[in-house]
Amino acid sequence: MFWTITAWYQSSIDSDDEMGAQILRFTQPDQICCRVPDANRFFAANEELLTDLENLHAAGKLDRVFQLLKSDHAPDLLEVGAAYGCLGETHCLDLMNETICILNIENGENSIGTMLNERQPVVIPFAGKSVIYRIPFDKLEELDVCLMRARDN
Repeated sequence: MFWTITAWYQSSIDSDDEMGAQILRFTQPDQICCRVPDANRFFAANEELLTDLENLHAAGKLDRVFQLLKSDHAPDLLEVGAAYGCLGETHCLDLMNETICILNIENGENSIGTMLNERQPVVIPFAGKSVIYRIPFDKLEELDVCLMRARDN
């Protein structure tokens, strides 16, 4: 599991044209790549990171980041995203990735806008038991695909 910060620039020529450049990729210090991805842990960690960023913003600890966004030739916004990935791991990449938030200047004010969708509990039978997952409602289809791929392996 890793998080990224991507700088997004809007074209001054064509307002529909934008370009993103990943400027930072980070992970938790104790994070190891596990063979069985845990969707609950993945989405909970994203919620925790959003809370941490909101708390840092409230305490003024992100002011320098926002100063950079106000400078000449600065990106229009910074996007914080998350993904699960290991070498050779591909079966759950569509499920376990999401944009967490965007940092931008909105109406002259520093803004952190959440991009997380509402979590929905889903019960999955596993090894004779039922496991409850809390995943974004827009990821239900990806969960079905991930489960079918896991059954086929």
